[in-house]
Amino acid sequence: MVRTLKGYVTVRSFNRMAIPVPVQNMILRNYSQTMGMSYALPYGEHKYEDCYMQLFATMKAIPKSGDLGICSIFMLPINYPDLYQEFKDIVFYKKIKIHSIFEKVVIEKVVDFENVEETIKLRNIADLVDSQCLQIKSMIRPYKDDPSLIKS
Repeated sequence: MVRTLKGYVTVRSFNRMAIPVPVQNMILRNYSQTMGMSYALPYGEHKYEDCYMQLFATMKAIPKSGDLGICSIFMLPINYPDLYQEFKDIVFYKKIKIHSIFEKVVIEKVVDFENVEETIKLRNIADLVDSQCLQIKSMIRPYKDDPSLIKS
């Protein structure tokens, strides 16, 4: 029996990327073909920020031991502990495998979720450092451009 990859896509940006839904579908379809799976078109997520209604509807529709395809782990509701825990509970209860294409991981065990959480924490730290570097550069740049601003 051929396994079916049920897609999950969103119109919102994730991990600093805004990927059109048709492109996300193409990525997921190509992945499913590569893995010898059929591809089930996803429900389209609502455009509202922090809305995961279609993710949970998709999880409900996936049969036990089924497969969910996402472009990136950054599409998951990890910044919302209650939603994220509910999501993990469904994954474990239904034994769903989550295929994250960009990170090249299949998430199905506790250790897999721990790795996802660590990756997202590292991204958040990198974003914070980038932001602080920009602030520092903005304070330094005027002096570099105009040496007369430097106090003696």
